[in-house]
Amino acid sequence: MSTDFRHIGVSFGIGRYQPHSAAEVLNNQYGDCKDKHTLLASLLAAAGVRVYPALINSSHAIDPDVPSPGQFDHVITAVPQGKDTLWLDTTTEVAPFGYLAVPLRAKRALVVFSDKPPDFQQTPADPPFPTLWTFRIDAKLDDSGTLQGKVEQTMRGDTEVILRAALRSLPRAQWKDLIQRISYGTGFAGEVSDVTASAPESTEAPIKFAYTYQRKDYPDWKEHRIVPPAPNVVFPPGEEDGKLPASFWLGAPGEFQFESRVELPKGYSPDLPKKKDLQQDLIEYHSTYALEGNVLVSHYRVLVKASEVTGAGVKSYKEFAEKVIEDRDQFIPPSSGLAESAEAGVLGVTNRVRALPDSSDPMARQFEEEAKAAVQQGSPQGAIEGFKRAVSQDPKFTRDWIWLGETYLGLRQKDAGVAALRQAVESDPQQPLSYKVLAFALTSLNRRSEAIQVWQELEKVEPADHDIPTNMGNLLSAEKRYPEALPYLESAVRLYPQRPGPLLSLGLAYLRRGEDDKALPLFDKAIEFQPGASVKNNVAYELAVANKHLDEALRYALEAVHEEEAASQKVQLSKLADDDLKYTLSLAAYWDTLGWVHYQLGNLKQAEGYLYAAWTVQQFATVGYHLGQVYE
Repeated sequence: MSTDFRHIGVSFGIGRYQPHSAAEVLNNQYGDCKDKHTLLASLLAAAGVRVYPALINSSHAIDPDVPSPGQFDHVITAVPQGKDTLWLDTTTEVAPFGYLAVPLRAKRALVVFSDKPPDFQQTPADPPFPTLWTFRIDAKLDDSGTLQGKVEQTMRGDTEVILRAALRSLPRAQWKDLIQRISYGTGFAGEVSDVTASAPESTEAPIKFAYTYQRKDYPDWKEHRIVPPAPNVVFPPGEEDGKLPASFWLGAPGEFQFESRVELPKGYSPDLPKKKDLQQDLIEYHSTYALEGNVLVSHYRVLVKASEVTGAGVKSYKEFAEKVIEDRDQFIPPSSGLAESAEAGVLGVTNRVRALPDSSDPMARQFEEEAKAAVQQGSPQGAIEGFKRAVSQDPKFTRDWIWLGETYLGLRQKDAGVAALRQAVESDPQQPLSYKVLAFALTSLNRRSEAIQVWQELEKVEPADHDIPTNMGNLLSAEKRYPEALPYLESAVRLYPQRPGPLLSLGLAYLRRGEDDKALPLFDKAIEFQPGASVKNNVAYELAVANKHLDEALRYALEAVHEEEAASQKVQLSKLADDDLKYTLSLAAYWDTLGWVHYQLGNLKQAEGYLYAAWTVQQFATVGYHLGQVYE
């Protein structure tokens, strides 16, 4: 009835109040709400099922003290079922059985019985089934920042009915345009294609649709960070004149399950956020993040238990929603200096420092803005004064303690910088990032034993933090504390099996312990996962320093030099870019490695040629030492 008979309402004269006969509606194949109820009631009566019309208003609550047909603007069907009532609306042409639109829920309806006086009854506040929305994207992100994948969605509930009606109203050739608009509306700015969907009229099961999705220049990939692609359904209520609304609509109770699977470019591993579990009486939010091979897997689950939050609950819900958005909008760096090495120091975590919470003190935030303005104006001393005022105003302002420490370190005021970073840790002992920034700073200052202590402190706070194994292993290895380093480095390789850094570090620790049989396969695997010149050069240099397996060292060193020279020859002076200048440093380093391998092999003439070339380009102390050994 709902699907096969069109809903057409014409309110002229007596037709506004009196339905057409069932036979006439059956013959016309269309009718308004009264007509369609009349036909449905006749058909059900023939089958032995008695139903009754129910008068209702879709726009506002009726006044039971005013007996007027003008109070009603719609007719639905009431089906008594013992003590309960089944409600049917024949006008929603592609809705699941028993579905009432939002304006008809929790409303008084006047049920007109044929065997007893009319009676007011309350329609249900929620649909007869839980709302469901599932979303899954299986995508691949390439080095250029293009994300391409397949999206599959399932919907049950209010959004489903809107989508079914829209699909049914359009020819199939225009479905792509509709899904494109839906994609935009849920925050996906890329292009859709290959759209498929289940039949809009098949309402017995949730609607399903799928499409191919492509997004070029995926947001923030240039900064080597991403937000997992998935919709969000939790939003804070807005304020009017500084006041929250008395109530806020959450939607019909139900569950939302979103899964995002993004295959990252080879060689990249994400710095995974912590899982999040947020619960209130009326709503829950859960998120998890994992790495399966080279695929970043993000799961989001929202459970809505009531359709509306009211009174004091609105403020509580607003705080809840803001925490959800903070989790959903956080950047995940797919290639992180944090877990690889401390070479980048504080600069390697700049983006994550920016994401730390603001101060709750408006004056502290103002002082921070003044400090940032001083940075933009090239006044580091002005920045220091601004950050100092901010943390004086709010001693718990972790972000500005870090900025203060970084600024001091940039001015080579080492002790002041380290002291400020220690204050950052004290301001929030549960914030892992503060420990990491301090540890990186100490490592860059060659204060390795202190850095080890900081990582150990973090390990007590957050034992499962993925950055601990690599960094602790590297520091302990640098201190020649190999028995302590090995368990950490082995753990790092288990966490990041395709990342060359941990593989090289573990291999080097084995090599220095004389366990060459364990070291060499790790070196080979590191080169397999990142076959570029850099990793080959690093392996060759470590073998040369150890004076072991020099034939393999020579092979890797030659390959690294040849690959880097070939790449540098593609540089055009007329189109010279800043990035092209890297070859000045890399070629000098690779020539130095190759020269040192030749020296260890006793090939002094070849060694001199490469080492002299490296010294001509860059006068590094290590290169000078190597060249001096040849001349000696």
